Amino acid sequence: MTEGEHATNKHWVNEKSACAQKKSYKSFDLERKYNIRWHNIKIDNIKFNYCIVTV
Repeated sequence: MTEGEHATNKHWVNEKSACAQKKSYKSFDLERKYNIRWHNIKIDNIKFNYCIVTV
């Protein structure tokens, strides 16, 4: 979830993750690149970071 432009090909470092309780995660491709931009706000004096990603 790093800020900036991201490529269309997505894959898991290990497609069968031990922490995923043996669920299989397949690689996939998106139709276009996308950008992540993080925003910082304060709500009731609590710092909050968020991003909205349109894919």
